[in-house]
Amino acid sequence: MAEFSLTSSAVADGGTIPRPYTCDGEDRSPPLLWSAPPAGTRSLVLMLDDPDAPGGRFIHWLAWGIPPDTSGLGEGEPAPLEGRNGFGSVGYRGPCPPRGHGPHHYRFRLHAVAEELRLASGVGVRELEQALGPRTLRLRSSLVPTNADPVRVATRNLGRGRKIDEQPLDVIARQRVRLLYGGAAVTGVTVVGSPSRTPGTARLSYP
Repeated sequence: MAEFSLTSSAVADGGTIPRPYTCDGEDRSPPLLWSAPPAGTRSLVLMLDDPDAPGGRFIHWLAWGIPPDTSGLGEGEPAPLEGRNGFGSVGYRGPCPPRGHGPHHYRFRLHAVAEELRLASGVGVRELEQALGPRTLRLRSSLVPTNADPVRVATRNLGRGRKIDEQPLDVIARQRVRLLYGGAAVTGVTVVGSPSRTPGTARLSYP
């Protein structure tokens, strides 16, 4: 029997998740491909979580109701039914690891299910896992990339010819911040990152 495998043309097992699929980029789901599921599969369930988050396991994507005769999901393509992620919204939300927290692993796990799940869209991971229970077939495929690519703040003009140089930042979340540099302030600029404390760099402070 052929192996039930899950792959992506954009994300490699053990590699890094490119910026477009994180909260710093377009925050869209990566393209996923899988081989034919085992005999008896009635539906597919996809989960994406981060077991290394500071508060424990963090859910990035819950998806189910996927027909077993499909071979994947395209970039940014939603599943027929999707659940509530750790951010409180429904659907995919990409990696946003906090600064200095070390490596994070993002587990894409595809379950072959022996029957359709009777769940409404928007339920959480507990309800989904309870519904899976004995309905999950033994075979499961997974893809586990690591931290997202480094994020950089683009150079911005501050008037009178002064600029803020590019500074590396770790991804956390979309937030409006104030950029302070040499006493000049620019407000209402949307960037992604955590406050930089490195001497000689621009400082980021939350309003």
